[in-house]
Order: sequence, then C-alpha cells, then structure tokens
Amino acid sequence: MLVREYRIVMPMTTAEFQIGRAFAYMETARKQTHKGEGVEILQDEPFDNIPPNGLTRIHEHSWNSFPYLLTELYAPEWDENREKFSIRFETLCLGDNRGKDENALGLDRDMLRRREVVKMNVGEDNTNFRSKRAKRGPLVGNWQEKCKPCMCVYKVVTVNVRTHFPGAEKLVELEHRKINFKFHQQIFTSIDSWFGLTWDEVREQEVQLRTELDTQRAASMVTASSR
Repeated sequence: MLVREYRIVMPMTTAEFQIGRAFAYMETARKQTHKGEGVEILQDEPFDNIPPNGLTRIHEHSWNSFPYLLTELYAPEWDENREKFSIRFETLCLGDNRGKDENALGLDRDMLRRREVVKMNVGEDNTNFRSKRAKRGPLVGNWQEKCKPCMCVYKVVTVNVRTHFPGAEKLVELEHRKINFKFHQQIFTSIDSWFGLTWDEVREQEVQLRTELDTQRAASMVTASSR
C-alpha cells in the first residue's frame, strides 16, 4: 500500500475554492465531452500484459461534505472485497492555512509511518498570471507564506494495487498527482470566470451543463450507430 499526502496552498478563501472547484469540474466535463475525435498513432506493437478480468471497469463513489470530501475507486467485478485494487482520496480544505498542519486528517500511526508528504505549488509555470477581477497573483517567490486570503487542501491518497505489474502503485499515484496538480492550477487560472458567482448561479450552470452533455452524448451514440 502506498500513501501520499498532497498539500496544496491556494490564494483564496474556502468559500471561493468551493465555487472554483465546482466551476473547474464543469469545464473539465465540457471539454472531455466536446473534444474532437482524432487518433494519433504514437506506437504500434504487440502487448500481452492484459489487465486481470474485471479490472477494465472501475467504479467511483464520492461523498461531498465540504470542507471534507471522500472518493473511492475500486473494481468489484475483479476484487469484490477491495483487497487487490482500491484507491482512496480523503480531502480536507482548511481556511487561513498555509499547509503546516502535520496531521490534518487524523491519520493513525501506521498511516503516518507510510505517508510521504508532497507539496504542490500552483504558481509553478503560472508566474505571470494575475487575476483582473480578484486581484490575485502573480504567484512568485515564497507566495504561500505571504498571500491573503489563503487556504490549504490536504489530500491523502491511498493506493492499493496487488498485481504482477511491478511499480503499479507508484505509477497510479504519479498519474493522479499530475491530475490533481493541473486541476488545482485550473481553479486558480480560471478565477476571473467564476469569481463573484453565487451558489445558486453555480447550481443553475450545473443543470444547464447536464442537459448539454446529455444531448451531446446522445448525438454521439446516434452518430456511432449509423457508421
């Protein structure tokens, strides 16, 4: 089992982060559904390391009780008891916090022994970005110690993958690390698009997006069936 704790300082309040997070999820869903269908063949060669039967379908369960969030990924068709494959994300968002809490999520002694802390800097590669509406940024130097307002996302990622693939747990964690880093960067760099929105406005946009994506998926299915 591999345990990582991401600490992500954000230049905003937890209330702002909650709205920015919802907005970023909507934008990600829109891009993934609307992106063009194109294939670029980078490499074509035989592959015999087939994943175990049932591991090609992953189930995700999420609980959102902001500022606490929990997400679990597992493959019940292959591993009903979650002994061979499971990924767990436990998140706590703390306001007026700069990532200095040593055990924000109350991990037990065994988890603390296994844990490796990873600090992410959302200002990386975005040193020139400055929000016009929120007046935040640029995030340069030791900005995590100086920015106001500030908050920190503490995210504990637990990866359990028991297969014959060497280094599978590390590969899974590294991929999720990249995804989380880019997602939190997106929350900040899109701030001028969501700053000032109310929760009612966010919910209204979510309803509109759900209808939009359902229509898009239905059209894609019709197109695919007519080929």
